[in-house]
Amino acid sequence: MPQFVLPANRTQWDSAETIHKIQGKSLRAWPDLRSGSKVSIEQFLLSRVLCPPRRGPSQLVNGQFGITPALLTRAKNLLQMIPSYQLYLQNIGGNNWADPALGPFGPVLRLQAEIRAGWAKGGGKQTDEDTVNAAFIELLSALTSLVPTTDSWWRTTKRRLTFTGLRNGYVAITDGQFEVKATEEIRTPIECKGREREKLNARITMQEVAELVAWVKEYPDARISPPVRFRPLAGQCGQEIFLESLEYGQDWIKYIRQGQKAGNSFANLHSYGPYDMNKVSDMRLLAPVIVAMSY
Repeated sequence: MPQFVLPANRTQWDSAETIHKIQGKSLRAWPDLRSGSKVSIEQFLLSRVLCPPRRGPSQLVNGQFGITPALLTRAKNLLQMIPSYQLYLQNIGGNNWADPALGPFGPVLRLQAEIRAGWAKGGGKQTDEDTVNAAFIELLSALTSLVPTTDSWWRTTKRRLTFTGLRNGYVAITDGQFEVKATEEIRTPIECKGREREKLNARITMQEVAELVAWVKEYPDARISPPVRFRPLAGQCGQEIFLESLEYGQDWIKYIRQGQKAGNSFANLHSYGPYDMNKVSDMRLLAPVIVAMSY
């Protein structure tokens, strides 16, 4: 059986709809809704989310993550003035994590060294998922800690997101999230894997889509929202970091909530990466994005 290819556009989705015999079906009425980690191809397709080709780190569209040019400039200027961050860049890929001058970046380097050790063991391109998850949240937390006025934090506590259909539903569980401290409102969910992403990209993307769809369904946008909306997701697979943003409008919302297929009832998942945790150039691109998201 040929490997499933994520539909990048409407033509490819229409073809997949025919192959998998889901014409006239909707996600909310689908009888076989499965948990986010076990989502079927049919369930994924019925989410009506298109997956354009991934773009590289330097091609990230900041507006899809709520980042204005002014915010990005502010973040870059801040990072230039932080000695601990500059020292972190100098020590990326090494084993010098005990220097007190590294501040919050010391634990980041230690956990990243653990990932490299697990990756190298036996020559397999995988390591312990919990270590990857811990390292990623430690990195994100270190960067956000540089913004003293932030009202949010990166948490390791997993959140259950529920999609409720007509007769059943499914639950997707995050690997942590960026959330507002006072209200626990989710700003960015996290999804991590111990393995290299490429060979499992379709399966991982399907799980991420299930998570994002459940998030949108359970926690609707404000009554007055822009016509084009975005929900971000951040993740790390092995040594590589990815940023994603779900782009959608009111027509897709009506489909998810009511099963209506009028207008443009599709969403798009924009994916960026990989940001290699061992490459200084990639971390220089990632860091200001995370800091800007923290304001």
